[in-house]
Amino acid sequence: LFANRPGALHIMLSGLALFPPVLYLITARYPDLFFQLQSAAEKGRYEYSRLGGQNLDELKAKLAALMERESLYSQEDLTLEEVASRLELSPHALSEFFNSHLKTNFPGYVNALRIDAACKLMEQDPSRTVLSAAYEVGFSAKSTFNAAFLRHKSMSPTQFRAQKTRARK
Repeated sequence: LFANRPGALHIMLSGLALFPPVLYLITARYPDLFFQLQSAAEKGRYEYSRLGGQNLDELKAKLAALMERESLYSQEDLTLEEVASRLELSPHALSEFFNSHLKTNFPGYVNALRIDAACKLMEQDPSRTVLSAAYEVGFSAKSTFNAAFLRHKSMSPTQFRAQKTRARK
């Protein structure tokens, strides 16, 4: 492609090299620009809201009650569709609720509940293995649990356990 135009490759690489400094200058001059672009994109994404007529605080409470009462989060194969059905919403409407109002997605919401439950289990029974707590709260793989734990608690499960052990002493 560039065999007949050796200068074209040079121009393309120069443009690519200038991109990070230009991006930095734009963000320094207009710090809210990317936030405003993201907000505009989200408004367009849910321009035709499927949550019309819903009391969002009530929906949040119903969701939390459903998750806690039935420990739905501990189902390894829990789906957005299943939760939406139980809340008598469409999956799209529930997804919109997570993204627009809870500022997370469905897996992020469920994983946060699972991590909190795993922490309680490890605190209640210090002899319990991290892996058994992970499986009990709905994780199917140790690596997934460790990554989610680190993302939500900013420490590994082992560090969490060590911190709690020190606090008990």
